Amino acid sequence: MACSVARGDDRTATLGAALDHLTVDLHGRALVLTRLAQPAPVSAAVVHALVDLLVAGGCTEVVVAGSLSTADRDRGHHGVAGLARTAGLTGRTPRDNAYDVVDLHASTVPAPVPAGSVLAAEPVSAAWVRAGVRVVLGRSVTDAADGFAGCLSTLLGAAPEVAGADPADVVADLLDYLPPALAVVDAVVSSHGPDGARLVRELATGTVVAGTDALLADCVLATLHGEDRSASRLVERALRRLGEPAGAVVGDLAPFIGWRGVHPLLRAAVRRAGADRPVGRVLAAVTGGPDPGADPVDPVLARMRLSVTVLADWRGWASPCAAPGCSSTMRCRVSVSRSTRTTVWLPPVQKMSSEPEIVTSELMCAGTSRSAAQCRSTRPCSASISKAYCRNQAMPQCRQSPLSAGLTRNDTA
Repeated sequence: MACSVARGDDRTATLGAALDHLTVDLHGRALVLTRLAQPAPVSAAVVHALVDLLVAGGCTEVVVAGSLSTADRDRGHHGVAGLARTAGLTGRTPRDNAYDVVDLHASTVPAPVPAGSVLAAEPVSAAWVRAGVRVVLGRSVTDAADGFAGCLSTLLGAAPEVAGADPADVVADLLDYLPPALAVVDAVVSSHGPDGARLVRELATGTVVAGTDALLADCVLATLHGEDRSASRLVERALRRLGEPAGAVVGDLAPFIGWRGVHPLLRAAVRRAGADRPVGRVLAAVTGGPDPGADPVDPVLARMRLSVTVLADWRGWASPCAAPGCSSTMRCRVSVSRSTRTTVWLPPVQKMSSEPEIVTSELMCAGTSRSAAQCRSTRPCSASISKAYCRNQAMPQCRQSPLSAGLTRNDTA
């Protein structure tokens, strides 16, 4: 059996049930690479349950490991010890099994990979290379740029960031040459919405995914999210490089009830912005927060955080439709232009067959119903509208509703 899905609210029992279906050689020193990134780390209860099970299964020592990424630093964190402490990792489980918490990047060795690898001549964690049993422990969250995140995004922590390299290539090489023997996803309480990794919206999903193939575990997680697995650039690249993961999957694969994923339009917008690395770093730093245990951020970033978080909040992307003349009983998405204080109503997600065109002042003024010939603006309007869904079928005549119509207080804050 390559992957198992277990359901239940008891973390220890559910994790045990998931591991019962797998055959893993547990021996020597086990290293558990864990998602510690705030504000959505793996639950300390799941970490402790896994440590207890590894010890009971034959491991003589268990080390819980993490790494500090650039994104963590940008959000005000300074070390793995601080992240672990904030996540509730005390160094001892309720069953009195002791474990150390280590920074994977504290000691590195040249990557033992072929010359053609993106990791060739690059450092990787010495602890990860030398571990008797490598384990990666991720959490079930959505990600604005990649749709979802599970084990592969956590596995990236096994190597320091490689300048100029695509993280998708790095994770594919780690899977190929330094793979974990066991991959676990904590989905007992998930974080969904437009960017659950940074803007926490918890949902009790009562599930643990465990497998001997981290790529397959993430593919299964995508199914539980009701998401296309190729939405994740990490998963898509690994599938292209390594092929379809082999092995059977056992368990309930029904998508989580009440799950809200990342809309493709938001994901595309975040990726376009992130193509400029400094802009991508700023967006990642100011979405959600402030994080528990983080230092205060720059005052400018703090002000940006208020605006970006409101615009990213999924409640604003699913406000009841209040567009004049709209007869839809479905919940329509909304795009807000703060500069013109207008709202452009977009069709419900289920009706979208392709991305809407981006409308600039050359086509229509976003602030009024005037035609482009009447518009005197010298700046592009920040409106997105689907011409096919314009009620009047003529964009210059398409009326726009006031910002306050149909929005909640939180949306207009």
